[in-house]
Amino acid sequence: MEDNKEEILYILQFFFDKDEIPSQAAENVSGIYNADTVTANYVQFWFCQFRSGIFCVKDAPRTSRTVVENVKKITEVIEVDRHVSSRSIAQDLKIGHKTVLNNLRKRGDAAQTVIKTGLTARKVLLCIWWNWKGILNYELLPYGQTLNSDFYCQELDRLKLVIDQKQPESANRRGVAFHQDNAKPHTSVVTRILWELGWEVLLRPPYSTDLAPSDYHLFLKLQNLLSEKKLGPREDYENRLM
Repeated sequence: MEDNKEEILYILQFFFDKDEIPSQAAENVSGIYNADTVTANYVQFWFCQFRSGIFCVKDAPRTSRTVVENVKKITEVIEVDRHVSSRSIAQDLKIGHKTVLNNLRKRGDAAQTVIKTGLTARKVLLCIWWNWKGILNYELLPYGQTLNSDFYCQELDRLKLVIDQKQPESANRRGVAFHQDNAKPHTSVVTRILWELGWEVLLRPPYSTDLAPSDYHLFLKLQNLLSEKKLGPREDYENRLM
């Protein structure tokens, strides 16, 4: 093992980043080298070192240089974007997420700010209505707004006004065929509103394995549009959707 100690430490760090348990990591290493190359206790010791942010020891001088390089790269990323998440750093630099967290913790208070930002990023909900001609109306919901039956009914009222303005022929001559799934907000009160609007409701079969039209024709395009885009303030989302 002495001749391969440095190489084994690299492998142990790899298994540590993959959240392997010490006993399984020891078995994997022994499978690569000879039987009983390392013990579970030995792996447990090094996992504790990694968890504490200690990667540079006299038995692994190259690991020290690796850590210094990682710290430098992480610092450069943070200086460019103070609101970047720890997972984004790990993905961009192609290093383990735990390695990023350990290095950030060693930076002190500034690092804690980065970690907290990554874990508490707020989600922006998008309510969007469309038909075969294109998008009729969309709205970015306020932070903290939940999609309950009351809000859904308000959206239906706004949608009715948009249809009357943009596509009066649908509202007046042919009528509106409204495709609705069986999501939780779509309760009996919603059914009553739809009946009052005079729309024909096309129900989606419960537990259907088929993709809903929005899943394929709409959400997939939005996913491709926003893929790998780093958006900050709410205005970034609004500008991207315009």
